[in-house]
Amino acid sequence: MNAAQDSATDIVTLTITLDDIEPRIWRRLEVPAAYRLDELHRIVNAAMGWLDYHLHEFEIGGRRYGSDIDMSAQADRTLPEENVVIGDLARAGEKHLAYWYDFGDDWWHTIEIEAIGPAQKEVVYPRCTDGANACPPEDCGGVWGFQEFKVAMADPGHPDHADLTEWYGGDYDPMAFSAETTSQLLR
Repeated sequence: MNAAQDSATDIVTLTITLDDIEPRIWRRLEVPAAYRLDELHRIVNAAMGWLDYHLHEFEIGGRRYGSDIDMSAQADRTLPEENVVIGDLARAGEKHLAYWYDFGDDWWHTIEIEAIGPAQKEVVYPRCTDGANACPPEDCGGVWGFQEFKVAMADPGHPDHADLTEWYGGDYDPMAFSAETTSQLLR
């Protein structure tokens, strides 16, 4: 097999952590090295439980990358995300990316590139191999709103418990996480 064939089957291992949240909400993913940032955006959204309702950006080495509909204050400085390949970043020694989702709730994620290597036979990628804790629900109000949401959802006597339970669609388990279920969402 030549180098081009090797790189076509490489997998990048990433750890994605939602910033400023305790206990830590994170996912370890294995994704094809050929994925571009626009594809990584969809994978991060699925892995973290986001519904892709909002705009996003990546920041790598001081440069911002986003979609062609970027409406952020930095839109004139935002580069096309579809031009950046994850495997190229890994091979160049890049170790950290920032991912900003929902410019109102301001969900910042740190993406660590852990490794790049050959795909395993008979494994379906992308996949989630580890992680912890449930992601905040979409549109819950950012870090502060999420903390309030968790308090209200944990206390049936809280004045907002019934309304938030109805809004959310049931009970919320902040520790819920399944690598298998997350892998299914990635596909």
